[in-house]
Amino acid sequence: MTSIANRFQTLRQAAPALTALGVCLLAGVSGVAHATTAAAAAPAVTVRYGDLNLASAKGSDALHARIVYAARQVCAVDDVNIRNLHQLALAQSCERAAIAHAEESVSGPKMAAR
Repeated sequence: MTSIANRFQTLRQAAPALTALGVCLLAGVSGVAHATTAAAAAPAVTVRYGDLNLASAKGSDALHARIVYAARQVCAVDDVNIRNLHQLALAQSCERAAIAHAEESVSGPKMAAR
């Protein structure tokens, strides 16, 4: 329980970096992720999508599923005691911000409308 509290204290302190970083994604086929300098200390998960056709609905849906899974890992949503509403709200907020940032970073002409 203490490790979860410590993790959320760290997440709260890193909230601006998490908003900026969320989930690392690569723009291109090589699938290598990188972090911005300001967010280098923030937790991150690499989401590879070079194998997906982002112009198709199926490819976009697959990428969205990968992003959601990665965001849940980074924000430790599944590790939260749901009885602690403050920690749950922090984790869910982190998850939403990570998903939004990741999808914005790959949206545009490459990704089919979902």
